[in-house]
Amino acid sequence: MHVGMGHSGQACRKDAKCLVHEIVPEADLDAAVKRRIDEVMTAGPQGVAKAKALIREIAGAQPDHVIGVTTNAIASQRVSEEGQEGLRAFLEKRKPSWTA
Repeated sequence: MHVGMGHSGQACRKDAKCLVHEIVPEADLDAAVKRRIDEVMTAGPQGVAKAKALIREIAGAQPDHVIGVTTNAIASQRVSEEGQEGLRAFLEKRKPSWTA
């Protein structure tokens, strides 16, 4: 499962759950792992912590509950100091402060 990266094009069959995000030749495996780690490390630390907590909270929950909880969590993070810094960094085409 690949959570929170905003990517599409998962490697899976139409009828299967997408548990594989990328398939690479063995010779390219280290580079692929490094890319994924570098990508994860660009995320805001508070956002990552809140996303992990959200996943634990909604695991196995009914869809009606998931929608409300997720919507509130996203809205809360977007208006947080870290969320606002991320948005400003994006609009100003610079790296956010937590990556410095």
